[in-house]
Amino acid sequence: MPKPLLTVDQLNLLKYDNIISKKYKTNFDIMIDANKKFEDEINRYSFNWTSGGQFSKKRIDKLS
Repeated sequence: MPKPLLTVDQLNLLKYDNIISKKYKTNFDIMIDANKKFEDEINRYSFNWTSGGQFSKKRIDKLS
């Protein structure tokens, strides 16, 4: 078990409700697929470490 069981940040987050209400729209209400956006961001971020990516030792633009 981790020590402490809850961090100060986690306790601060527990002060606020995180239950969906009709007061605010959700991703479903505004037709946004959050998983799709997440996958896009992962792909963009991961590019940096792929072969030929930004931090690769072999850059695509230098390959012949």
